[in-house]
Amino acid sequence: MREKILNMLEKNGRIDLKDMAVMLGISEAEAANEIAQMEKEHIICGYNTIIDWDKTSQEK
Repeated sequence: MREKILNMLEKNGRIDLKDMAVMLGISEAEAANEIAQMEKEHIICGYNTIIDWDKTSQEK
């Protein structure tokens, strides 16, 4: 189950917990608990944002 959760988060770190739970066939609480535990164990180290600066008015 953890590997499935990690794969989902890797593809979309902002996935809705309810959607994740439905796709995995588990409760929201179970998904939330697994994620929280993996954060405590430092398996999940953070959530990154990737920005396409070319699509903004900012010059980088």
